[in-house]
Amino acid sequence: MSITDRYVMVLAAVLLGTAVVFAWTGETRLDLFISVYVIETLVVNQLFVWLSERSRSALRVVERILVVCFAFVVVSEIVRILAG
Repeated sequence: MSITDRYVMVLAAVLLGTAVVFAWTGETRLDLFISVYVIETLVVNQLFVWLSERSRSALRVVERILVVCFAFVVVSEIVRILAG
């Protein structure tokens, strides 16, 4: 199995495990889903930094997109809290 295959399998297993835990606990907040999934994906990406240079460059783009999504969720929650 190649490194990319292992990366996809680990990421899928982590995200599926989180989905099962969320379903088991009855969690319904979308912002929590997005935040946890983004953080998990960023952690798995950092664990697989030893991928090929081509894969690392593709992961950099994905990480930037994920950080922007996470920042959007955080800002929207701050606005929601401040708006009352």
